[in-house]
Amino acid sequence: MKTLERQREKMESLGQLAGGVAHELNNMLQPIFFAVDAIQKRAKDDDVIQASSKKIISCTTKAADIIEDILAFAREDSDHLCFINMKETFEHALSFSKDLLPKTIQVSLSPCPKSDYWAWMNETDMVRLLTNLLTNAADSMEQKGKIDVKMDYIFVLKDDPNRPEIINDVLKSGRYACVSVADEGRGFPREEIERIFDPFYTTKEIGEGTGLGLSIVHNILKNWKGGVNVSSVEGKGTVFSLYIPVCRTET
Repeated sequence: MKTLERQREKMESLGQLAGGVAHELNNMLQPIFFAVDAIQKRAKDDDVIQASSKKIISCTTKAADIIEDILAFAREDSDHLCFINMKETFEHALSFSKDLLPKTIQVSLSPCPKSDYWAWMNETDMVRLLTNLLTNAADSMEQKGKIDVKMDYIFVLKDDPNRPEIINDVLKSGRYACVSVADEGRGFPREEIERIFDPFYTTKEIGEGTGLGLSIVHNILKNWKGGVNVSSVEGKGTVFSLYIPVCRTET
């Protein structure tokens, strides 16, 4: 338990630092956007300036996206959460997220349970969760293959020796929606599994990822009082399991 507490304190400190830096960088980007816009308007007939301006905007936009990821990682508040239907929210978010993938990726969804449960969360973050996991799965399979997605409901007992494990915490007793995302990609060796949820850790080439995707997944689920776990076999694939607390009614 002491190890878990130290890990939580370390992540909180890092989140505060990252959030502060991200806000400062964001403030610096805004004048760049305004300046480039003014330059484009003043030099409409100069092809060289227009081309250079578009490049600046493209790079600045990518930087802004990275800053948004950092702020999402640093965000700890839950003021934007509300009770919403778990099944409907999951299906809407998955429909949006899978449309972002290339046509060479097939997403297979197992039939969802008919029972209606409600969860304390929001749809925007559910989209972020699934988008991060589906994108990682597609990258692992080199943009070609099948991703299996499933949602089911489970009940966790405190003293159950078979209780699901989650990263850096333990699940409390209660009912959960379990969302799994399974790919047929390269998998992770054991030494990588121990680090993939660390902020800024990435197995991708330089410039291809910020290393924040799975940290954001972990933080969102932590804010929802849930958790995440991963199982992987190198060379065969990976399964991410998300555990989201649910209840029967919305009140």
